[in-house]
Amino acid sequence: MSTNLTSAAQLNARFRKWVYDLIFNDQIKSNLHLQFEHFITYVIVLNMAGLVLEHIPIIYDTRQNIFHFFDVVSLIIFTAEYILRAYVAPENPVFKLAKIPRFAFFKSPFALIDLVSILPFYLGAFFEADLRVLRALRLLRLFKLFRALTPAVREFLEKNKGKSFRYKIYALVNDTPTSGHLHHIFDFFIVLWVIISVLAVILESVQSVNYYLHTEFIILDVIAVAVFSTEYLMRLYSCTEDPKYKAWLSGRLRSAKNPTNVIDLLAILPFYLESILHHLFDLRFLRVFRLMRLLKLARYSGATQSLFIVIKREWPVMKASAFIMMLLVMLAACLGYLFEHEAQPDKFENIPQSIYWSVITLASVGYGDISPITPAGRAITIILALLGIGIFAIPAAILSSALSDQLRIDRESMMAELYSMLEDGVISPDEQELIEAEAKRLHLSKDELDRLLEKAKVDMGLEQSTDKKEQHANSKEFNLEFLSKHADVAAEQLKITISNLQQIVSVSDTQKLITYFGNSNHATPLQGAMLNLLLQNAQAQPQDGLDELTGVLNKSTLMRKLDQALLSCREAGMHLAVCFIDLDHFKSINDQFGHPTGDAFLKLAAQRLGLAIRANDILARWGGDEFVLVLTSLHSQEQLKNILDRIISLFSADFEVGHVRASLGISIGIANSQSDLNSQALITRADTAMYIAKNQGGNQYHAIE
Repeated sequence: MSTNLTSAAQLNARFRKWVYDLIFNDQIKSNLHLQFEHFITYVIVLNMAGLVLEHIPIIYDTRQNIFHFFDVVSLIIFTAEYILRAYVAPENPVFKLAKIPRFAFFKSPFALIDLVSILPFYLGAFFEADLRVLRALRLLRLFKLFRALTPAVREFLEKNKGKSFRYKIYALVNDTPTSGHLHHIFDFFIVLWVIISVLAVILESVQSVNYYLHTEFIILDVIAVAVFSTEYLMRLYSCTEDPKYKAWLSGRLRSAKNPTNVIDLLAILPFYLESILHHLFDLRFLRVFRLMRLLKLARYSGATQSLFIVIKREWPVMKASAFIMMLLVMLAACLGYLFEHEAQPDKFENIPQSIYWSVITLASVGYGDISPITPAGRAITIILALLGIGIFAIPAAILSSALSDQLRIDRESMMAELYSMLEDGVISPDEQELIEAEAKRLHLSKDELDRLLEKAKVDMGLEQSTDKKEQHANSKEFNLEFLSKHADVAAEQLKITISNLQQIVSVSDTQKLITYFGNSNHATPLQGAMLNLLLQNAQAQPQDGLDELTGVLNKSTLMRKLDQALLSCREAGMHLAVCFIDLDHFKSINDQFGHPTGDAFLKLAAQRLGLAIRANDILARWGGDEFVLVLTSLHSQEQLKNILDRIISLFSADFEVGHVRASLGISIGIANSQSDLNSQALITRADTAMYIAKNQGGNQYHAIE
């Protein structure tokens, strides 16, 4: 009997531990803790909304059953939560060491709040009580939010200990390393009020709803404006903590001109203008602009931010396509007026009136309210409709292609960051948090993130691939029995091995190889003979491999020269800088004018880079529209800055190939050799810095210290 009781107790303990780890353990990231806490928070918020709506007769009187049902469901959820927390209390580190863990749980502040939030309902079932009092007591459920808020506040204060008040405000409203979970709660609060205020504005336009809820809409609008005004002032006050807006007055003015801050201002401006100037002007029309508050959500969407970057990057091409569209619209309006004015003077009264017909025809909308009736008018309508399908699709195609390209750039930038983080062989908790935040911004699923991380580790040689196909290929590569039966595969494998040996010899110190292989304890005579053969072949080849298109060095020659330059600079006590260069807007030119024109632009770009550098610097084409520049024997950062400014200046002038004239910006990432990184790591770091420069708008340089 005692054995059965012991087994049951052990089973209960294991099950209790499993429940705690699954739902309540905040140290396990892969469990349901966050989802459970978010669910409880949403139920609490909906309860508060229900309490407000109950005081609106037009909503509550005809839907009392629905409100009661929701209240019962909420009670069941909160009761189940309370019971579960009490059940797993012995597993909670906060109560685990207490003599009676569950008693310690029952008298804890959060447990008392949970109990008080459900107790009035059960008391009402057994004792007579005023229902209005019981309903009022449901407001105590609002205090349940402190379970999420209190730890976040403590974390925030701990991370910002010793910081100024202004920096704390900055960390609260912006995502910084010290923001913590409180910043996300603040963002959620703002987003919630944006949704509430926009819904109120929309419903206010419905006369039957506004008739009953006019006072409630006014109160909601006042609260929303107070919330958004406070947020705007907090951002403006704390913006000087950002190095870009450091100056007391001019920095705040530059911050105020930021698109997101302009949207924040427009979200509250109609309210103040109408309140101040209502006795001078009728400004009721400004109320509709309160819907601009919806644009505030763009601040919290990574996809929207990517779209803004794309529009800024492709703006020159967009302007050209918009010009063509406007030209075609005006031409079509003139032709429509010419052919249809006499037949339909009421509809084609003048050219401005004909523009409406021109736009709906070119856009292939064709509302049918204006239709040509003359043969010439109908003919031109057919031509315009066919042209419009292509012309009006150009901006959409440009944006679609550019957005896809931007997402690729963002993902490549993330991969570069992963390579940089893995240089020490491990991903720290802080780095893991940054990776997950970036993956969330790029809308990567957990599986996609795991695949990228695995790929980075495999590429860095830290792990072996778990891909079965790749493992199978690798097993074939080294399986002698397989190669003995497949002579063609063996020949290809031998060619690959010889190529690898040639690459190793080309980037190695020849004298050290000869010394090492000359020692009979290190290598056999056959291995020594093979080395001599590889060295003879290397000497017979041109020393500097050139890129066929641009005439600058190719990638393999760059790596060899960079290794040598790095060794020479370190021996001389000097340093060099590796600059990873990418041409802005090149893809648009290549897509619009074709690859021959794109190749010509690449040649000109290589020539301009050659004009900016010194005789002992190294310039190579990395691939596509990417170049690597190695600036050797640098004496100071000022010298480096002068060379980079000269490159940026050279690329500020337009490029001209035949009849094509366009501007090519340039994004440069810099890695300094003052660290102990090898050649490949320096290039990887410079590549990461280049993507940062490109994401900041391009046509600039960025260094990673």
